[in-house]
Amino acid sequence: WPDFAESSEAANRQVLTSLQTLDYVIVAFLPGISEELLFRGALLPLLGLNWKGALVAAAVFGILHLGSGRKISFAIWTTFVGLAYGYATIVSSSMVVPMAAHGLNNLVGALLWRFTSRSSEQTGS
Repeated sequence: WPDFAESSEAANRQVLTSLQTLDYVIVAFLPGISEELLFRGALLPLLGLNWKGALVAAAVFGILHLGSGRKISFAIWTTFVGLAYGYATIVSSSMVVPMAAHGLNNLVGALLWRFTSRSSEQTGS
């Protein structure tokens, strides 16, 4: 998925380039917590705590991740990830599980990008 790689690189470069290592924890978990409160804490119960509700909430989640240089492949990816977070919410009956999963997903992705990206080599980070 070259479009997905290009979208991820553009978004990561925009947000992560100037951060210190500890800043990554904050940047990873703030959206993880806030997005889960919105999509799985508020929207999912309104749509129904079932597969249909999880699928619609995931589709909205994916669509809203378009923009900032991201392409449709990134929205497809976030839709599937959002569906997994919805399933985790339903099965666990807890917001902690999807919040932790989302934050950890963001953190691992950001740190992998930081330590493997050509951008970090060029900036000396």
